[in-house]
Amino acid sequence: MEIAFFGLVGLLAFFVSSIRYIRIAQREHYLAGSVTRFAYRWIKLFPSAPLWVVSLGLGFGTVFLAPLSIGVFGLSVLVPIGLSYRGLSGKLKWTRRLKTLFVLEVALIVAIYLLALLLLGSKFALLTITLSNVFCFAICDLSLLITMPIEEFVGRKYINKAAKKLREINPQIVAITGSYGKTSTKNAVSSLLSGLKATVASPASFNNKYGLSRTVLDYLLPSTEVLVAEMGTYKQGEIKDLTKWMPPQVAAITAIGPVHLERMKSEDNILLAKSEIFLKDTIAVLTIDDQRLKNLANELERRGNKVIRVSTCSNLNESCDIAVVQADSSLKIFLDGKAIGEVPDISDTLPISNFAVAMGICKGLGVSIESLVDNVDKIAPVEHRSNVSVAESGVVVVDDTYNANPASVQLSLEKGTKLASPTGRLVVVTPGMVELGKRQKIENEKFGQKIKEKNAELVVVGKTNLGALKRGFGDAIEVANRPAAVTWVRTNLSKGDVVCYINDLPDHFP
Repeated sequence: MEIAFFGLVGLLAFFVSSIRYIRIAQREHYLAGSVTRFAYRWIKLFPSAPLWVVSLGLGFGTVFLAPLSIGVFGLSVLVPIGLSYRGLSGKLKWTRRLKTLFVLEVALIVAIYLLALLLLGSKFALLTITLSNVFCFAICDLSLLITMPIEEFVGRKYINKAAKKLREINPQIVAITGSYGKTSTKNAVSSLLSGLKATVASPASFNNKYGLSRTVLDYLLPSTEVLVAEMGTYKQGEIKDLTKWMPPQVAAITAIGPVHLERMKSEDNILLAKSEIFLKDTIAVLTIDDQRLKNLANELERRGNKVIRVSTCSNLNESCDIAVVQADSSLKIFLDGKAIGEVPDISDTLPISNFAVAMGICKGLGVSIESLVDNVDKIAPVEHRSNVSVAESGVVVVDDTYNANPASVQLSLEKGTKLASPTGRLVVVTPGMVELGKRQKIENEKFGQKIKEKNAELVVVGKTNLGALKRGFGDAIEVANRPAAVTWVRTNLSKGDVVCYINDLPDHFP
């Protein structure tokens, strides 16, 4: 009877502690393995690490002394210290998928308990409950693995409906991928085609199969002539699956860089995964400023694809279909090596390389480059991507909080430096860059060094990259989270100062 009571308490503790982990699962797009990876990031921090080891020891001790389980259950609810239940940047949303995951977790732990009770007796049944609490994150990942085929089955009917609607409307499909620059390029294409073709672009960052099927079902109209789809990937095969039901007539890779290296392992693997976007009859748009993409362009051409090469270099000796070259306060546009006109410099709104790719995509759709010139001023900046504003206090704010990679942080830092006055302060607020795999520490250390070289001050948010940033920068200001950083800025900065908010990690990061 006593052990049954402790088992019930353990089940209730599991209910509570699993809330944090299913929130991580939701924020990480229900990728199996992601929950354990994030749990480890939290548990290894002091004082969570020793407390977790204590809970593990107590867990095994319950075989000899059942009341020790109460200590395990209490620690499982508290550890890791600091990992929020409710969340600030990403609150739990009880969707159908999340409910399914939660119910499966509970069913799994009950089944394990009953099986142990039947085969091994009550003491070992209690041990399964205590260890399930200690390794709650692993139970969550196991449940994600089990639900994968269920979600594939449920999602397939929506994908089939979207594919049918695509065949009926038959728009020209544009697919855009890349390590970064996908969203801004997608929006630029949509703006450039304004008034020329009835265009629908996938909203926000709807770049996986579920987001894109929803785009087709909710936004595509019978009059749609062009669908511009952003395609993201975490592994090889994902984009290939997308192109099976959403085959692009025109496709582009914006850039290849060290993004998602934690999952993809190398930039060569990233290139392979992104290259799946080109079918045999797809028109490929690639920038030849990147040697890897230049080589890919040559390879695709040998395969029989039509290739549109774009560049931002003033050296036009290379075979280049479209070049966009910066010249003082304007951008010169070259078509097949010949200047065809100038447009206002929009580099503060959109990186020039992305603009060149967008122009190449429009050419691939059969739109004359000359007809696009009047629409250039319609291109708007993408929210939270190096946007500049002035706060009521007079502080200039550079908002680049959406994401960060070694290329984008440098651009944001340069923008902040240009805006800074000789007498004002320049402050960088950042948690650093993530998902860079083995390069994460060195890239963040380099980032810290660059901030120091610009004579800027550094405010580090959280602990994820604290050590690496401080090794590069030196004595930085430390804050626990983004709200604390904003409070520090409002307290310490005034008119004439510049603050760069670079990256904003969700609160399931330490």
